[in-house]
Amino acid sequence: DSQAGTFPVKLSLSNHGGRIGVGMLANVTLPIGDSRISTVVPKDAVVTQGPLQFVYLLSEDDSVRLTPVRTGAGVGQWVQVEGLLHNGEKVVIQGNERLQDGQKVRGELQEYPLP
Repeated sequence: DSQAGTFPVKLSLSNHGGRIGVGMLANVTLPIGDSRISTVVPKDAVVTQGPLQFVYLLSEDDSVRLTPVRTGAGVGQWVQVEGLLHNGEKVVIQGNERLQDGQKVRGELQEYPLP
């Protein structure tokens, strides 16, 4: 259906125990292209203001630093970003719409399952 952006897919899978029934729905992800290493952050970390996108990074002194990013592909709760981010840096995912660059915050670790 070109208007809905959907298309039929035929699958062949084993149904031991009969848990899969006729007419059931499934969400499927079909990767396109070669895999590549990317920096990803939870989608909730990205703040958009007009044409700009950024994340707030949590510094060692509990202040936040505004960091511009460009978003790419998304998978589940994650989105690819390009910018001045390094592996292991902490991003703010809640309340980030009201923050100011340099503001002090109290962070709480949130776990996200990897894509």
